[in-house]
Amino acid sequence: MISLAWGAHWGRQVVCLKCLEHLRAKGRDVQFQTRVPLWEHLVLWLALVPLTLVLYWTVFVTAPTAVFLALWKWNAPRSIVSRSRWRLVVGLILATIQILAVIFLIYAAVQNAKAGGAAGTRR
Repeated sequence: MISLAWGAHWGRQVVCLKCLEHLRAKGRDVQFQTRVPLWEHLVLWLALVPLTLVLYWTVFVTAPTAVFLALWKWNAPRSIVSRSRWRLVVGLILATIQILAVIFLIYAAVQNAKAGGAAGTRR
């Protein structure tokens, strides 16, 4: 930087205007973010999709994806404006319940097949 006249106050530091433009172009400085993905909306959406009667079969993909995203993005910046985590928590709970329900249904089907197969062979 040539002088303070050619600098800009950016956060707690003074940077040259060329450096400031480089930070903006790179887009990795948190202060330059103009949009932030709302992961909690995606998690909630992924958890609610299988609850529809038409797309119930998607639970095998959406529920594990929702749990993964909820845990992975738990500490990620939620928004430019302050937001709560309730959508993330509700999505995580719904997806976990769906995974447990699928495990229970598979277990019940296997047990039923074992009981039916064994009963069907005895006469």
